[in-house]
Amino acid sequence: MSYEKVADALNNMLRLKHPITRAALCQNVLRLGQLAAEKYQSLIAQLQAASVVHADETGWRIGSKSAWLWVFTNARATIYLIREGKGARGHEAVLEILGRKFAGTLVSDCFVAYDHHALAAWAKQKCFSHLLKDLSQMSDAAWALSSEFIDATSRCLRAAMALKAKRATLNKAGHDAQCAKLEERLDKILESHADTGSEDAARFLARLVKHRAHLFTFLYADEVDATNNLAERQVRPAVIVRKTQGCNKSADGAEAHARLASLLATARQRGQSTLDCLIEIVYRRLEPA
Repeated sequence: MSYEKVADALNNMLRLKHPITRAALCQNVLRLGQLAAEKYQSLIAQLQAASVVHADETGWRIGSKSAWLWVFTNARATIYLIREGKGARGHEAVLEILGRKFAGTLVSDCFVAYDHHALAAWAKQKCFSHLLKDLSQMSDAAWALSSEFIDATSRCLRAAMALKAKRATLNKAGHDAQCAKLEERLDKILESHADTGSEDAARFLARLVKHRAHLFTFLYADEVDATNNLAERQVRPAVIVRKTQGCNKSADGAEAHARLASLLATARQRGQSTLDCLIEIVYRRLEPA
């Protein structure tokens, strides 16, 4: 809802002597965003020390300027970052949140920002949901020329996910042996279909080759997933805001939005009341030094 509609709803329900204005609501959100800065930084520190972080991104606007919204999340915390201008779509945003010394595993799609040399030493996992979706959506021409490659690759990726699902039932030796077979199986697919006749399939194969080292990370780390579904779920509310409310009008508004959305999303993840989360931000400000 817009500030105007919220103000109208509150004034109609509460019958206040001095009606609330949309400007007052906006100013109070900005103040609340300022009060949330400390807790926001605390969440960033938690993600920097995490063993796994999922990342995703989507287009945004600040006033009339193009911007970018990022989400970094795991099972315990979520951070939103909104940036415009130089570096807004680049690896700089990743480093701003996770830092240069991040030692966990970054789960993401194949967006080029995650391939920057500054992140080259990081452990990564590329999202299987994106890869399988792209395989299933190959053009008819691609299927006609490269159906064997498309089918073999899809079956290999799904076999890896099935192996992950039954990890708890296997001893280490059995698990390692099956992992080795899958590694060899994928390498043979990439080698034997290097000259696939379809341009779409050739581009997809080149992507697999590029990210080969980051395809099966999830098989060896229990806490790492094969997909980036968590980050996609957490970025979805931002997509709804972009479609219904036009993003942010100012840089200060974008900063407040990112901080408050981060704290509220994290509260929901932890089973905490979002209202209590906001009250805590205010009362921390009122506590004596």
